[in-house]
Amino acid sequence: GLYTETWLEQVSLFQEFPPPLQENLKEIARRIHASFLVQEAGTVHPALDFLLKSSESHTSLRAAPCDSEEYRALADRQTLIQNEKIALMRGVEAVIRKLRTPKFIISGVEGKIRLCGLIASELRWKHPHLVVGIWQKWKDRLICELRRGMQCQVNLALLVEKIKTEIPLLTGGGHPDAAAFSAVESRFFLALRKMRDLLDQGFEE
Repeated sequence: GLYTETWLEQVSLFQEFPPPLQENLKEIARRIHASFLVQEAGTVHPALDFLLKSSESHTSLRAAPCDSEEYRALADRQTLIQNEKIALMRGVEAVIRKLRTPKFIISGVEGKIRLCGLIASELRWKHPHLVVGIWQKWKDRLICELRRGMQCQVNLALLVEKIKTEIPLLTGGGHPDAAAFSAVESRFFLALRKMRDLLDQGFEE
């Protein structure tokens, strides 16, 4: 759930391959991973179609993946995700512009694509001193993805742990730079309120 668009740069596995193949593999991994952000009603997933078909046909990873019908389906899905993200970002940024001197940014988005993490990750670069929390309804729960700017000292993992001591959550955790939590609706908004209170009080730890 802590997906960011730069996570692939931290995966050491790719370093075992020559640079051209590294980029090919990263592009495949990026599209497979991103495609799981779309809420599905069915049981068959385009990413699984691509992986299974490639395995069955022994497709070389050095080959151009765009030749595959299954890969083109993933490419279309990634375009959908990026377009949706741009549209939602405009709405969030319009809300942010109304804030004079924010201590943090907490905002919700709506959609069938799980974009709260992508949006939070992008906003933290634009607001280096702040905690960014973007929340969204996802299936049977509400999820809040947290990121901190490069110059922000708030430990997000400890912030979530502090919330968990007072409010029962479905999930919650992460590391100092990025964390997330989820809860049923009645408890989720209590958790958001608690998080706002802690940040208002200068929580860092």
